[in-house]
Amino acid sequence: MLNTGSRCCPKCLRESSGASDRCIFCWAQLNPVPLRWRNVYHAVNSVDAWLAKSALESHGVCVRIKDEHAARMMLHGHANVVVEAAEGDHWLAQEVLRQVRGVRTDTEYLEWQELKRRRSPKRKLLMGALAMLAATAAAVVTGSIVTHLVHGRPAQQTPAR
Repeated sequence: MLNTGSRCCPKCLRESSGASDRCIFCWAQLNPVPLRWRNVYHAVNSVDAWLAKSALESHGVCVRIKDEHAARMMLHGHANVVVEAAEGDHWLAQEVLRQVRGVRTDTEYLEWQELKRRRSPKRKLLMGALAMLAATAAAVVTGSIVTHLVHGRPAQQTPAR
C-alpha cells in the first residue's frame, strides 16, 4: 500500500515521499507543470499583506506575496502589495479572505477601480456645476444686499442754512 503523501517520480519511477516537490533519489522535479499564480488580494501595506498571507497559509492555501523582498518593501513602504495564490487555490483564498478577514478580494478590487474610473468624469462635472451654482448664488445675494444698502436708505439731506 502506498503512502498517501507519496508520489511516483516521472524520471526514475521510484516512489518518493515527503513534502518536497523534488524526488529524493534523483532530484527530478515531481510536478512538471509550472505553477501559475493568481492575484487574490491587494493589500494596503506590507503588514497587511503578511497578515493575509499567514491567514491563508493557516487555512492550507498555497500563497505568496508578489514582491516578497522584505527589505525592499520595508525600505520603500510599498502600498498596494499583491498577495497571490496558486491557480487551483485562488477561489478558496478569496473566500477565506472574505470570510475570515472581511477584506476586498482582487476581483472586487478591480471592479471597484473600474467603478471609480467610470464615475470620475461625471463626478468632476457635477462638482464643478455645484461650485458654479454656489458662486452664482453668492454673487446674487451679495449684489442684492449691496443694492439694498445703497438704495434702501433715504438720501441724506443737507441742512438748510
